[in-house]
Amino acid sequence: VRSPGNSMFNRVVALGVGVGAVAALVWTGMVLRKRRARPRPSKVVVALTGFSSFHGVEANPTEECVKALPTYLRANALPDNVTVDRTTVLEVSGEGSVESLKDLRNSVFILQGQQRIWIHFGVDSRCTTFKLEQKAWNEADFRCPDEKDWQPQKQPIAADDGPIGFSKSTKLPIRSLLWALSKKGFPVKSSNDPGRFVCNWIYYNSLRLCSKDFQGGDFAEHCLFVHVPPFSVISKEKQLAFCHALLSELGECLCSPSFFTW
Repeated sequence: VRSPGNSMFNRVVALGVGVGAVAALVWTGMVLRKRRARPRPSKVVVALTGFSSFHGVEANPTEECVKALPTYLRANALPDNVTVDRTTVLEVSGEGSVESLKDLRNSVFILQGQQRIWIHFGVDSRCTTFKLEQKAWNEADFRCPDEKDWQPQKQPIAADDGPIGFSKSTKLPIRSLLWALSKKGFPVKSSNDPGRFVCNWIYYNSLRLCSKDFQGGDFAEHCLFVHVPPFSVISKEKQLAFCHALLSELGECLCSPSFFTW
């Protein structure tokens, strides 16, 4: 014999489960409609930066590559959906690099159906491979004075973001890029430590600006920092070829139906 109380309890539980299931189906339907309604970006537009010479690095390979890239791309065309519309060399200083980046951002337009990518190249004199940096840290701890003679020590880049242990990450598909670039024969790995000098400084600020300026719509902004070795380790020609391959793979990844930006 069932008690009336147990019967009522079971009906309430069943009703709650049913309502939850309906809500889940409605939410899933909304997400799928949103995905179908949002057209995949058909164009990837890239701005590239390198750094000038600085203390300990008289000839910066990233400066030479960024300056040589437009000529290289005229002879080695990118896929039709990828365009490099800006290349510039940043001063190795906290203040100077951010001022130049903001000027660069003010000079571009993000149109409907586009994905804008900011790729920053910096040299790591100790590395023997290309490194795709996944994170930037909210910490300025310069090992030597920058080109404006500024040397912050263990201070947050953006105090409003939290302590120096806070980090921001790129939303680009690092694993897919590593697999594709390795398959093409390039020595490349991922990294979570871009140092705490101007490389990390500009990467953190760039990720922050992408997040701050994003207003939604049918476009997106992404940012990536790439550390490269000296030319004595990997030649200028191979570094230019790597840049070409990276740009091509980004065009393939970001315009794929499997890549979504939320």
